[in-house]
Amino acid sequence: MSASAISTPALDDLDTGDLVNVALADGTVIAARKRTALQQGEAVSVSLRPESLSLGATEGSLFKGIVRNRIFLGSTAEYAIEVQGIGTLLAKADHVIGHGNLFKPGEPVAIGFASGTPLAFPETKNNGTNQRVAKNVEIIS
Repeated sequence: MSASAISTPALDDLDTGDLVNVALADGTVIAARKRTALQQGEAVSVSLRPESLSLGATEGSLFKGIVRNRIFLGSTAEYAIEVQGIGTLLAKADHVIGHGNLFKPGEPVAIGFASGTPLAFPETKNNGTNQRVAKNVEIIS
């Protein structure tokens, strides 16, 4: 998934903070934490941990998807959610029987996450503990 740069800050600015803006293929810009030094225009992967996703979100960075599978795991439920242009995301959510949202397979769901929750890293740095949201996107600022 490749995207073009929106702005061109000095490269020094990219290494002074923990966050970088990343443009996804569909033009969505998200703030991601960098794990290593990254440069303007560099192709990176962006990933999210399943427990960092908020289902039924109305605020924050949002993806929209369709629940494809739901598995109950005691006090949590694990969801497989298909997101157009990204693929399948896994999400873990706490649930109490009779309380809260339980999303059924086939149901649409908004997926939120806090700014800076995604991780941006060069493709070779993926240690397999995160699910990939986007591959070969570009750092824009």
